[in-house]
Amino acid sequence: MKTLNAYEITWIALVPVFGKPTKRDNNAISKVLGYKSINYFSDLGKALATFKPNKEAAKNIIPIIKGSLSKEYKVYMFTDKQFGLASKENADIQLWSDGRGIALTSFQKKEAYIIK
Repeated sequence: MKTLNAYEITWIALVPVFGKPTKRDNNAISKVLGYKSINYFSDLGKALATFKPNKEAAKNIIPIIKGSLSKEYKVYMFTDKQFGLASKENADIQLWSDGRGIALTSFQKKEAYIIK
């Protein structure tokens, strides 16, 4: 059995371009992906987020959910290690209502894009 690596596990965060994430969008994502806990996006307050075992698996989800959302979301991908280091200082994106967020690399910032 392969050991999970905090640098391989990839989080996907959907941050609304305007406002807060909606329950409707979270339900739409669940409906499109199937109601399984592995496909569940958690509402962190300022973003919807889930994780996958690697970046390839994370990238494969985006085309599936694209088109099922009611508003525009910016998609960010980052490692589980970065998720574990979330703080209020030096956060490039805020995920939680209390101000905590994730510091991204310059490559991750360039790699972000918008879906609806």
